[in-house]
Amino acid sequence: MINRFFSFILFLCCLFLIVAGASAKGIERHPGLIEGELNNGLTYYIFPNDYPKGEAVYRLFIKSGSIYEKESQKGLAHFLEHMAFNGSKHFPGNSLVRFLESKGARFGKDLNAHTSFNETVYKLQLPSNDPSVVDSTITILADWCGGLLLDSLEIENERGVILSEWLSKTGPKFDAQNALLMELLNNSHFSQRIVIGDTAVIKNFPHQELRDFYNEWYHPSLMAVAVTGDIDAVAVERAIVEKFGGYHGKKRRLPDYAIPDYREMELKSVIDDSFDKIELVGLQLMPLLSPVKKERDYPAYLQRILLNRLFSLRLNTFSFDHPDYNKASAGLSSFLNEKSVLTTSVELQPNKVVSGAGQFLDHLEQMYRYGFISAEIERVKKSYLASLERKAYSKAPVQSINLMNEIYSDFFTGNTIVTPKEEFRLAQKYIEKIDSTSLVHYMQKTMDWDKTHFLLTSFETEGDETLLRDSIFTILSNIKRKKLYPYAKEIEIRSELLNEIPSGGKIVSKRHIPEVDIDELILSNGARVFYKYSSEEKEKVLLSGFRKGGLYAVDSANYVSGNYTAGIIGLSGAGNFSRDELSYFLAGNTASVRFLIDKTRSGISASSVPADMETLFQLLYLRWTQPRVDNSVFNQIKE
Repeated sequence: MINRFFSFILFLCCLFLIVAGASAKGIERHPGLIEGELNNGLTYYIFPNDYPKGEAVYRLFIKSGSIYEKESQKGLAHFLEHMAFNGSKHFPGNSLVRFLESKGARFGKDLNAHTSFNETVYKLQLPSNDPSVVDSTITILADWCGGLLLDSLEIENERGVILSEWLSKTGPKFDAQNALLMELLNNSHFSQRIVIGDTAVIKNFPHQELRDFYNEWYHPSLMAVAVTGDIDAVAVERAIVEKFGGYHGKKRRLPDYAIPDYREMELKSVIDDSFDKIELVGLQLMPLLSPVKKERDYPAYLQRILLNRLFSLRLNTFSFDHPDYNKASAGLSSFLNEKSVLTTSVELQPNKVVSGAGQFLDHLEQMYRYGFISAEIERVKKSYLASLERKAYSKAPVQSINLMNEIYSDFFTGNTIVTPKEEFRLAQKYIEKIDSTSLVHYMQKTMDWDKTHFLLTSFETEGDETLLRDSIFTILSNIKRKKLYPYAKEIEIRSELLNEIPSGGKIVSKRHIPEVDIDELILSNGARVFYKYSSEEKEKVLLSGFRKGGLYAVDSANYVSGNYTAGIIGLSGAGNFSRDELSYFLAGNTASVRFLIDKTRSGISASSVPADMETLFQLLYLRWTQPRVDNSVFNQIKE
């Protein structure tokens, strides 16, 4: 009891240190973002961006979905999304689709929409060189906001389309997906409002029901219109104010439909011969993580990112120890912006279902109970900071669609849109406050087997299904009491990739090939090098080398070995580095070297950013001159 009390106090101290060090000031929003709110409550975002040039991305975000349907409207939120393409104030009938396709849009890729429980999103992507097309596209978004015709004949025609979509989502595989979804929804109001709806309602609803839903839940105060791309921001803002400002009506307050946490452990199963694998999925519902609006919100967000990377790193390491399961994952994420969920998943081997499940659950409990070693944490931190730094100082253009994804997150989840440099600054400031102690106490406090539901999906096996399920449940019931030891792995973190830098050769001859703007170099060892500078790839170094002779040149006795050689060598270490040691050394570095053996040639392929070019060539030299085969890699591929 004293130890538990001490651990709890220590956890509170760690939590206080992380949170107390975080500023309550707001995070600076991206200065390139133009945003505002109209008198009717509609939010708008405009982000000028010229990559790709001559193109713009448009969205109409709506905080509305199937969760707000009445019993007599089940399925109509999704039905309404379909009807948005079947006639509006300025584009009656099918003219909207015809207009967009005439301007280069392709249905499904540039012209699409989706409906969920609590959101509906309309998506367009079009050329922006013609101002009239930009203006017309904003007119389309405004029509979706308040100008849908909802013609009776069009409604009748669409019933069959929706029913066909419903039919396409039936069958055993969808049964398994629905079973998992039902576990997540946990008998909440959400579970009574599945997006595809009730076929009886879809077949028979009076047309007025659809119009009522539209009038009630497509209010500007629940919407945001967003435009990113190669645009005239002033003209776009003026068009938004003009075209959306006239829509009014009673503002809606969204009802709060909570999803409760689980109260006890459960294990369910779905068995069908159509399944091609055996999988055990675990779900634990938790309170939703606060959106990152102020600096004090950032440490918890950062901790989740690092924790997910640590889960992935540890489970990937276990995969080379030949466990009785095929592959596994674990991670924290948000669900419907209502809950956080810890999802664990393992693909089991048909003849080792119970032992594989047991090993996987042991691996999870070992992480929950003891956390991670310092080498793992430092590797993940180093890698994550390096990726943020590259992004912060990259001169490569950002795609407009990526900016739109950040706007989506801002509107629906509340996460502030920041510059890459601001995110890098925040990570640098708070990452050292997250250590093995704070991580293990977070997991001990939040990861709870007694509040986890499990779903086993499998094809028919020779064993008794009930006995199989009972065996796994017994393992689950005893996991917290099982004697397990902390993870122990000796990782030698070296300071240099090469013990001795090789003496260089020299360039024997050089000639320019103007037809392709390439320089040909002949080196003193006879190697022939073609070099090309590309202004479009300033942040990449790409290297490849080939020679004649591949699998076709190998005799039949060595064909199988030749077929797997590149993969085994590529996954193994090199020189005195084991696979793990090399991986830890390269954490945060972009240098990558791969071997290739195909039918007619063999060679290498390598890449990095310019700053890592020295490491790239050292790694290439090490792998080329001192390849090795790690037994763990060989045995895994052999199996």
